[in-house]
Amino acid sequence: MFLDPIQKIPVEFKKFIANPRYVESGHLVPLGRGGKHAPDNATLMLRDSNRLQADLPLSELLELMAGILERQGYLETRSGE
Repeated sequence: MFLDPIQKIPVEFKKFIANPRYVESGHLVPLGRGGKHAPDNATLMLRDSNRLQADLPLSELLELMAGILERQGYLETRSGE
């Protein structure tokens, strides 16, 4: 089973077969931010995740999302803390 690197949910093969645009290639560090087309940086991800990430490295995306959740009144929890 493959988990989307952003949403941490399974990528469903049946959904991919029904809609090939459901999954896209992406980069953990976007190309516009110095990332490379290399195996340790390139990955498959859900289309929605790729859109959410845009040109942000994963760490910046997560910080942005945490700030949004905090300002919206949701509790911030992180595993291991």
